[in-house]
Amino acid sequence: LMNRERLYLDPALTLARVARKLGLPQARLSQLLNDNNGTTFKQYIAQLRVEETQRLLLEQPGQTLEAIAEAAGFQSLSTFYAAFKKANGCTPALYRQRFLSQ
Repeated sequence: LMNRERLYLDPALTLARVARKLGLPQARLSQLLNDNNGTTFKQYIAQLRVEETQRLLLEQPGQTLEAIAEAAGFQSLSTFYAAFKKANGCTPALYRQRFLSQ
């Protein structure tokens, strides 16, 4: 569902909305994410959004970091920077610089 419909791009996405789409109770969906991915819903969505920003950073080198964060579903730059740095160990700008200079 996430890959097909790319729901994670919606900054207002909630566990309740995804659970409704899947026809599952929220608690069950939360448990499935914990059991299968070892993450919370918020962590899972952040991971998908970071992966989207990684793609956009390389495919759209002229696009601003702010525009890329927004396009990937992040509601704030601070959340974007924190999630990106946690996942990659570097800032989005450094990530882009490293991969585009290869």
